Amino acid sequence: MRTFFAIKVKPQAELLEIIEILKKELKHEPVKWVDEQGLHLTIKFLGERSEEQVLEITNRIKTYLFASHTFTLTLEGLGIFKSNRFPRVLFVNINSNAYLNQLVSDIEDELAAIGIEKENRPFNPHLTIARIKYLKDLKKFYSLIEDQKDKVHQTVTVNEIIYYNSVLKPAGPIYQELAVFPLKLL
Repeated sequence: MRTFFAIKVKPQAELLEIIEILKKELKHEPVKWVDEQGLHLTIKFLGERSEEQVLEITNRIKTYLFASHTFTLTLEGLGIFKSNRFPRVLFVNINSNAYLNQLVSDIEDELAAIGIEKENRPFNPHLTIARIKYLKDLKKFYSLIEDQKDKVHQTVTVNEIIYYNSVLKPAGPIYQELAVFPLKLL
């Protein structure tokens, strides 16, 4: 199973409106949009895992998350991955906060204790909304991103962490919940 931990994000009106504007403005570009029902913030990608490993991971994280509490995230502005000349991923920025950073660090530590390698890159919270093959009109693309620079698109209350299995299909990935870990109300 190809697994990861994530926070599901249910897009609300403002975020959906921005995505629709981008889709309209970029309709002639080879951009593959993420299904709004599958939007999520990946906390930790684990890759291929056996059923035994999934059970061990689930039990370890359940014990850790038992004491964790709800928190909020702010979705603001847009960003890209890869170079400015060749953007490959369009995402909504997620303003990091101390609680999220600590949660991610603790999950890394918990998983390292059972032999899962820690991520070697710094955590960069984001919500992928599109994948880009190439762009014909870079100027227009960057103008659209700049227009959203400081706009808050949505606030998300995080009340659970989900352990997913990602099944890759030609039409796009299908996310299956392996375990849901509710967080305590503050």
